[in-house]
Amino acid sequence: MKEIGSHFHLKESAIQRIQDKLKGNRSVQPDGRIDAVNPQNFGNSRIYFSSGRSAIRFCLKEVAETVTRARSVLRKSALVPEYTCASVPEPFLREGWQLSFYPLESDLTVRVSVWNRLIEQYQPDAMLFHPFFGFDTIIADEPLVKQGTKIIYDMTQSWASGLSYPYADFVVASLRKWGPLPDGAFAEKCSGLFWQDPPQREDSILLEQTLDAYRAKDRFLSRLEGNKADFLSQFANAGNRIAAMDESYQMSAFSQAVWDEMTAAPAKDSWMESRRQNFSRLAAYSGWSDLGRPYFGLTGGSVPLYFPIELKNGIRKRLQSFLAQKGIYCPVIWPVPEQVNIPASDDLRRIQENCLCIPIDQRYGMDDMNRIMESLNEFGTDRNSG
Repeated sequence: MKEIGSHFHLKESAIQRIQDKLKGNRSVQPDGRIDAVNPQNFGNSRIYFSSGRSAIRFCLKEVAETVTRARSVLRKSALVPEYTCASVPEPFLREGWQLSFYPLESDLTVRVSVWNRLIEQYQPDAMLFHPFFGFDTIIADEPLVKQGTKIIYDMTQSWASGLSYPYADFVVASLRKWGPLPDGAFAEKCSGLFWQDPPQREDSILLEQTLDAYRAKDRFLSRLEGNKADFLSQFANAGNRIAAMDESYQMSAFSQAVWDEMTAAPAKDSWMESRRQNFSRLAAYSGWSDLGRPYFGLTGGSVPLYFPIELKNGIRKRLQSFLAQKGIYCPVIWPVPEQVNIPASDDLRRIQENCLCIPIDQRYGMDDMNRIMESLNEFGTDRNSG
């Protein structure tokens, strides 16, 4: 049975093809090492990193330098969304910043007027925001009054939708969410160049860990060699390395090669349209009212990351488990971050307890979406008869 969800991976043949392609793009370093040329870090308005955490941390160091030069008083205080991934507060904490959290509505939106009120209250040095799941969840009910606060736009979830916000001072994104990249992220300074130098080497250990996980998953899926627990453990090890990483690394040449292929025409248009079509197919499912409600309808040029749904109270764990038994793996985006104490408002609690994300990425097509809907129907029948 074909799995829906879980980690992206590449076939062994694709890994070998990319590695062969990179052999012709090498330079000999003074110490004799042969490294892949990384042209995307030349010119320091956009810098490519191994992880989104490193990209955020790089921006925070830039904010600290900018604020210190401007007014000589750096409070190291920041506003971040109350609903966020654990990887967002982590770089702030590692740099010694104090965090305050801005609230969201239960539909994942935030009003600029809320930001203005909290910027006035806390006078933060920085504020990070991210639209959710590829949709514009920022309600511009009034102009943003920054009062010297540096704004970091985390476009990890909205990269493919091309959303832009003119008040951003920095843009960051983790690219691994969009395809089979062992690593990859960027930080961009919206005006001028970064004062800092970019990282100069790849994380070769992370790259090999992830490629080994790709190979093991490919062997399991294509030839039933090995077992699932082994490659899941390998993916977990790679994830743990990223989470524990203190040093910044540049995006690997291997990942850049994958990214270049993904973002070249016509491949880019094709996988973006696949996501939109899969999303639209699920949006047309007639049984949502029995389970909950989708958070979004597809509009404009949005390219969704997942198909997120707000489920009725108490059924998420059962539905997630039921779908997993059918080979459909729906993640919870996100578990509550453990490293910070975020006051739980009613709206936040509602999101955290009821949001579930259905995979709709480019690995899947209409048959897969139909299978998901058939499984949802089956769950509804079992639940009503139980």
